[in-house]
Amino acid sequence: MFDALEIEPLDWTRIHVFFVDERPVPPGDPASNFTLCETHLLTPAAVPAASVHRILAERGPAVAAALYSADITLFFQEFTGENPRFTVVQCGIGPDCHTASLFPGER
Repeated sequence: MFDALEIEPLDWTRIHVFFVDERPVPPGDPASNFTLCETHLLTPAAVPAASVHRILAERGPAVAAALYSADITLFFQEFTGENPRFTVVQCGIGPDCHTASLFPGER
């Protein structure tokens, strides 16, 4: 999907990218969902940094969740005056059919 979106003539200054999930690794790690998106969409499509809302997973789950929740809330309150409401949500699916990388007992 990222490769298909990258070639579309979209005005990325009007589109914000929020992430559904992330693994507890820093950006640049091959296991990072952000890195996959950055490689196949954000960089090739020249998506402005201000339009990208990344989960700071390298800060640890509790801190990352709190920061991301605050980012989402602030964005929607500032720009729409409404509670968060996403227009499109794209979830990946793993080879074992998992979504959102939620695994019991994993940190």
